[in-house]
Amino acid sequence: MVRSIIEKLFLERKARIKVRVAYNNLINSLPFYIALENGYFEAEGIQVESSLYQNAPEVTSALLSGKADLGMPIATAELFMAEAKAPNNMELFIGIGETKKFRFWRILVKKDSKIKSLDDIKNVKIGTITGITGEIYIKLLFEEIFGQNKAKIVKLKTSQWLAALKSGKVDALFSVEPITTIAIKSNLARSIADAPLVKYFHEPIIPIGFAMSKEFISKNPETAEKIVTIVKKAIVYMKLNPDQNKRILAKYADLPESFTREILPNDMIAGVYVDAKQWQEDIQFIANHLHRKGWINKKVNVSDIIYKKRQIS
Repeated sequence: MVRSIIEKLFLERKARIKVRVAYNNLINSLPFYIALENGYFEAEGIQVESSLYQNAPEVTSALLSGKADLGMPIATAELFMAEAKAPNNMELFIGIGETKKFRFWRILVKKDSKIKSLDDIKNVKIGTITGITGEIYIKLLFEEIFGQNKAKIVKLKTSQWLAALKSGKVDALFSVEPITTIAIKSNLARSIADAPLVKYFHEPIIPIGFAMSKEFISKNPETAEKIVTIVKKAIVYMKLNPDQNKRILAKYADLPESFTREILPNDMIAGVYVDAKQWQEDIQFIANHLHRKGWINKKVNVSDIIYKKRQIS
């Protein structure tokens, strides 16, 4: 009895460490959902205060503005731009990549559209996420295919995508999951290109990742290291438990499990979430390209934005 009371008091005291997490309800927040579902944060005495955002660029802005300590996920293009303007804002510890095996982006058109392939999108209106990330990668794709980047881009909240495609406000969507599967399964849309940036530009593309603010890391080095360990543990779980992934994603992203089974085929999830150090060269390649094209105003040294474990006293 006395022991159980002491243990309870110890756990309550231990759980006073608060971490503000900015996330979105797209597929790439799955490790966050797994960590919540399996009690990984609680077991380490971390109290999560979470805020939901529409997309990765908005999560990045929350981290940059000091509204969050941890972003799951942030947009790497927005991170490069922030680092070029005012260094030392945040550190990336997980990179999330698009490969031939894992379709992060797909280009959707209405099912009855006359657009048949990427060759037909030169002069159409393309919907994408708010922020700079979608715009940058569409323009990059246009440069590779058409030799110019004058795409007609319409930035929309993800909640507006399907209505915009249905109404004709846009002719195509530069789309991500789970919206892609919802659009296809509801017979609204079809895909004309899967993982187009991998095909035309570089493999892997690392458009997003998980990051913490440098201020939080400096003030809380032990907790920061615990968070890295928690997320990596969730990623291992994710790779080993494909059926549980579908259940957890359905629960936290408020989706039917029939959709999550389409979104997460068993062979697609492994190997996509990688320690940022392992993909440092690929991340640097993309940052260098964006600098050459003038999308960021000075060269970014990616090693400066990769997470480094601090000395814990």
